[in-house]
Amino acid sequence: MFVAHNARFDWRFLEAECTAAGVPPLPPLSPGGKPLCTVRLTRRLVPELRRRGLDQVAAFFGIENPARHRAFGDALATAYVLRALLGRACERGVETLEQLIELHDRPQHRMRNAECEVRNIRGEVEPRANSHVNSAFRIPHSEVEHDDGLVLVDTGLGNKEDDKFKDIYGVANEGKGGRTQLEDALAELGYSPTDVRCVIDTHLHFDHAGGNTYREDGEGTVRITFPRATYVVQRGELEFARHTNERTAASYLPPNFEAVPFRLIDGEAEPLPGIRCLPTPGHVPYHQSVLVESGGERVCFLADLVPTSAHLPLPWIMGYDLEPLVTLESKRRLYARAEAEGWLLCFGHDPAVVAGRLGRDGKAFALVDPLLAG
Repeated sequence: MFVAHNARFDWRFLEAECTAAGVPPLPPLSPGGKPLCTVRLTRRLVPELRRRGLDQVAAFFGIENPARHRAFGDALATAYVLRALLGRACERGVETLEQLIELHDRPQHRMRNAECEVRNIRGEVEPRANSHVNSAFRIPHSEVEHDDGLVLVDTGLGNKEDDKFKDIYGVANEGKGGRTQLEDALAELGYSPTDVRCVIDTHLHFDHAGGNTYREDGEGTVRITFPRATYVVQRGELEFARHTNERTAASYLPPNFEAVPFRLIDGEAEPLPGIRCLPTPGHVPYHQSVLVESGGERVCFLADLVPTSAHLPLPWIMGYDLEPLVTLESKRRLYARAEAEGWLLCFGHDPAVVAGRLGRDGKAFALVDPLLAG
């Protein structure tokens, strides 16, 4: 069995070294065929520990590293960390190697406790032969079950646009009763629009805020989709949406926000306990991401800061972004916290990867433990 504190990276490094040296491939690792990672075990056995680097975990267990950043010292510290984690695992009833592997590999992509639960709700953009859309991608809206009530992060496209709009963007968002797939998804979970208590708009582009309102019977009066909810957005974003130019007008459609009674926030804010809005400008000047904390776990809805897992590398930035160099610095700041605290990152537009954790592949950032759609 291969054990390391960053096992996936270290195992790939060893495989590359073996290939370069022309030696036979490495043998199978364990019943699960995977390295045993003490970061991952710490996440499951010590959820209250926010930072899970080797220094932080060793300090938590009172372990001294005799030679930090040297192979011997780090290996010895990792061995003592593993021993401490095995003790915690035994306290939880783990008695065999197979049970330890099962605990290690158990997915932890949903927050389930008394405070809140996070689910991803999906809509689709369907590719068509005459569309500018080359492949399907997810329409962003996610649901959080909170002690104060149901919370939505973004609301998707809505139902107010005409056939020309739908043809240009390849939209397939129709739901039952003239509404959208968002309302259908809520119904599948046992909720109605009146059950939603809070809506957080990351920004007011039509694909994120179009579902704030709906049009009765497809052609009638525009009404608030979630009449009992508090809608939250950055004050600057609302002003920016109201004063468009030739570059921004097509993305900010007034029926999506003018009738909405927003609660306006300025900068970083906590609209509900455990739910924090983080300014992440660049895509637009007042874009925000949403961080949800529960039971020692953190989930961050990145929105258009990092729309898909393909945009995870720092310099990979959408052509839609108004201020790409600002996006770069927003990503750099957020990644520093996400890596140190082990956040689960959610990608709003990725058709295949819903979420994952931030890791390192050499100097570059990489995705660890991806949660796949479906």
